[in-house]
Formats: sequence, C-alpha cells, structure tokens
Amino acid sequence: MTLRLAARAAFRPGQFMNLGLHLPSGFVSRSYSLASVPEEPLEVLLARLGEGELTPALFELREGASVWLDPKPQGFFTFVSCGCSRPARGSGPFCRCCARAPPSNAQPT
Repeated sequence: MTLRLAARAAFRPGQFMNLGLHLPSGFVSRSYSLASVPEEPLEVLLARLGEGELTPALFELREGASVWLDPKPQGFFTFVSCGCSRPARGSGPFCRCCARAPPSNAQPT
C-alpha cells in the first residue's frame, strides 16, 4: 500500500522519516523509507507482514486522517554520499553499482 502524505520536504533518495500515531497503547512511531520523488508529496510504501504496533494501524487509516511526521528527513545512505571507500555492511551490491558510475566531479567528454 502507498501512504501518500500531504506534507512536502526536501530530501534525497535513500532517506527516511519517522511516522507516528496515538494508539490506545500510547504514542508509537517508526521509521519508514521515503518512496516518493523529491519535490513531490511524500510517499511511503507499506507492506503488512504479520503483527506490528504501527503498520497495521496505518493500514486502517481513512483518507484525510492525521499522522505525526518528523520535522525533517533523516539518514545518510544516499547515492550521492555513499562514497564506496568503506562500504557499510549489506551495501555491497549498491557499492558495486557506484564503482561503475562516473565520479560526481566528472565532466562530460
């Protein structure tokens, strides 16, 4: 399911934001990766995988419902800042792709 938020925020692909709801058990928030195109309304993709505190409640929301949202995106694992000189655990395939990409300061020939 795609959860489309009315909010917009400047972000880079690969960043995430925390979403939250006030539930009967109290306030609950979790991190969700942004799946939208920068400069468009924010979107996150949700998958219902068994039990959880927040995601099932997000599936029950009606259009126009309020969701708490962090004031700004977080995370630094983006294509621009990957660097590849010291790949993080689990980033091997991503960094192999970076190795084929031209350096960010490369000039067209």
